[in-house]
Amino acid sequence: MEKLYGIAAACGLALAARMIPWNGLGFGSMIWAIGLGALLGWRFGSARPFDPGLNLVSKQWLKAGIILMGANLHWVDAVSAGPRIVVLDMVNMAVVLILLLYVWPFGGLSRRTQILTAVGSGICGASAIAAASPIIAAEEEETGLSLALVTGLGMASMLLLTFLYRSFAFSASVFGLLSGSLLQETGHVVAAAALAGPEALETALLAKLVRVAMLLPVTLVLTRQFRSTAGGPAVPWFILGFAAMSALRSMEWLSPPMIDGITGLSRWLLTAAMAAIGMKMKPNQLRKLRWSHLGQGLVLFAAVLALDALLLWLVL
Repeated sequence: MEKLYGIAAACGLALAARMIPWNGLGFGSMIWAIGLGALLGWRFGSARPFDPGLNLVSKQWLKAGIILMGANLHWVDAVSAGPRIVVLDMVNMAVVLILLLYVWPFGGLSRRTQILTAVGSGICGASAIAAASPIIAAEEEETGLSLALVTGLGMASMLLLTFLYRSFAFSASVFGLLSGSLLQETGHVVAAAALAGPEALETALLAKLVRVAMLLPVTLVLTRQFRSTAGGPAVPWFILGFAAMSALRSMEWLSPPMIDGITGLSRWLLTAAMAAIGMKMKPNQLRKLRWSHLGQGLVLFAAVLALDALLLWLVL
């Protein structure tokens, strides 16, 4: 019975977040949910009456949502996306992870926050952070900080990329490729690529799909690094579930209505989990984020964008 308060609060915030018309800003419902959760938690102070339910939602519902998220990934589509998309996405992911983890990590943040920020920036935003967070045993504060930072960077990067599109003569296919390979959130990808028309949007979504496919190998590497010494399982059960769900989708064992239902439930569970994480955050925790982090992120984004332009010109 005591869990119902937290579950009801998380579900109510998830419903509110899903009802917000976010496409114009490029934010997804998970980002709105953690923001609304933080506002509610700060407004009413201690969330102790809600804690049992919030703990259940932020941990178990999160893992269930990750498993169901595998229905989004069709390996045949990802592999057949084309060499330009696959190569560019792999290069971008590797460069972003190396820059943010080893060359110029965000100062003043814990190592786990830095890892989550790098994974979210290099792969697929909030979904990647949600998948990596339980693997590295991140605290809710660390998950929330990384989500806030990646969201801010994604929004600023989207504005910079659209400005460049309006200022330079990008072709539709090149701009779609850059949008899908560089921007983190699906909302940001759609909002940017739609400016260049249907061809750019289709290319961008294919590039985004390939980045989602990279979530599995990256989480396996994180598992090996963080759990081998602790005696944990070789592969977390929810990652195995994600892979199994993706296999079912790839083998065409799921009908389109089933896929729609599964992905909808996945988004709902992840949105509620983000709301629960937001409610458990404290106002002073976000003070660890600085404007210099945003500036640093934009410098790194510009560096990766320049590398992409060079690759497209020389090789791809």
